[in-house]
Amino acid sequence: MDNMTATEIVSSLAHTSIPTIVVEGRDDMSILRLLEDKSGINVLPCGGKDCLLEVFERREQFSGLKCAFLLDRDTWIFSSVPERYREIVFTTGYSIENDVFYKSKLSKLFDNSSKAFVSEVKPLLISWWAGELDRYFDGRETRFDESIYSIIEGLGEKTSLKLRKQPQVCNQERYKHLISTITSDFELYMRGHQLLDMNRCALKRHSDKDINQLAVGSFKLAAVLGDSPLLNELIGRLNERLEIEE
Repeated sequence: MDNMTATEIVSSLAHTSIPTIVVEGRDDMSILRLLEDKSGINVLPCGGKDCLLEVFERREQFSGLKCAFLLDRDTWIFSSVPERYREIVFTTGYSIENDVFYKSKLSKLFDNSSKAFVSEVKPLLISWWAGELDRYFDGRETRFDESIYSIIEGLGEKTSLKLRKQPQVCNQERYKHLISTITSDFELYMRGHQLLDMNRCALKRHSDKDINQLAVGSFKLAAVLGDSPLLNELIGRLNERLEIEE
């Protein structure tokens, strides 16, 4: 399904009567399976942001269908969503990972070792992320997709951690402002994939081996817990779009 073109997706939507949520990809699908099973809706992945936006622009071709579009807010969290996309349901945080992990009880599984790891890693990730965003807003090449292992040196060793590369700052004032913004609400503004990496690594450092095993599935576990206020609010907005009673 992820390889469908925008035209194929539009055609599929035009030939169904099942209420549908159009999402970017597999990560969104895994979270919304709960809603799908409960409400009898369909979740349709587009395989990317550009494809979803193209389908959205062609929504008049399936105007009779109850349909909602779900999209990560991405860098628009630092500015604003363009007016022409106001009908799309956006995550409150940077991405779906942020909304799932936000104030989730998953962090209650962290022991002292996990908490110490998070305390050491957070300022490094904030510095890296602010630097990448600064370059992005300056029109420079970025490396948003890097894993935490590529960003931070020493994760697999019993040594102090440090960034593998120092941020190449273009605008100091903007960089400082981004540092302040991300620090003010880390779970909201940090890029979701690195937030996920951090939580997985924290669980792997737990003294209980049974907790270690939860690391790989931490994203789905947080979703199943369903205690994130942002995730619940997101599902509420999707239900409202589809006119589904909760």
